[in-house]
Parts: sequence; C-alpha cells; structure tokens
Amino acid sequence: MLMNCTIPGGSYAGWGWGSSMTDTEMVIFSADATTPTVGTYYSTGKTPPGADAKYESCYTTKINDLGNGFIEFITTRPLDCNIADSYVVALDTELELITAWNPTNPELSFHSGNYLEFTQLFASDGSCTLVEAAGHNLQYYIHGVFMWTAWALIGLL
Repeated sequence: MLMNCTIPGGSYAGWGWGSSMTDTEMVIFSADATTPTVGTYYSTGKTPPGADAKYESCYTTKINDLGNGFIEFITTRPLDCNIADSYVVALDTELELITAWNPTNPELSFHSGNYLEFTQLFASDGSCTLVEAAGHNLQYYIHGVFMWTAWALIGLL
C-alpha cells in the first residue's frame, strides 16, 4: 500500500486499522515544524494509545517539507506485515477504519471531535473507495473524504 498524507505544520493525523480505538494498530503522522515524524501505536480503548515499536518495520516513510507550511508523508506498508497482532489488509473487502487529527498540535493528543469512523474498500485492481462514514456531521465527513482520497492503494508491494 502507498499512503500519502499532506498536513499543515503544527498538526498531526492518524490512521487506525480497526473500527474503534479498541485493539487497534495505528500510524501517526506528526508535522512538527522542526522534526516531522511517523510513529506506530496500539490502542486498547478510549485512552491515549501507547507507542508500539513492534509495528515500525511495517512502515517505510519519506518525509518532505513542501515549503508552503505543509509536510508530506509518503508511506508504504505491505498488506500483511507478518507481525503478531498486526492488521492484515484484505483486498476486495469492506474494512472498518478510523482516523483522527489535531490541527493545532503535532504531538499525539486528544483530538476532541476531530475523528471519523468509516468503511473503506481496497480493491485488487489498485483502487480504493470510501464506502461509508458513520455518525458524524457533514464537516467531518467532507474532511474524511478529502483526507482519505489522498491516501491511495496503488498495488501490492
């Protein structure tokens, strides 16, 4: 998989491989102006997720400062990391996923209402489709559509 995340400096965005914060592998993109980073986490519930280094080998990231106040993260991940408890991305299946972001803090922090639970279809032809965004008002749905449209599955790695 190829994930492309472009966010403003001073913010973070995260992707969770699961339907909620319970038992979910996460990748967090932190657009700190001086040291942007990508971190792997595991969440056990509605408490702050803990950093989990065992997932780091699943992700390879190139970070670009675009010079216009935005940081670009280009991240690859295999469909199956072959690590215990790591999420296996099933093709041609509707998957329940989550995302969260904080537009004012690059550190992993409480995201208030800035989150989205959604269903995504990653097809074996390389396309991805937002199937449904659950239970949020229009601004969260629109943000989710724009954010995850930027993340594309380009093929099997």
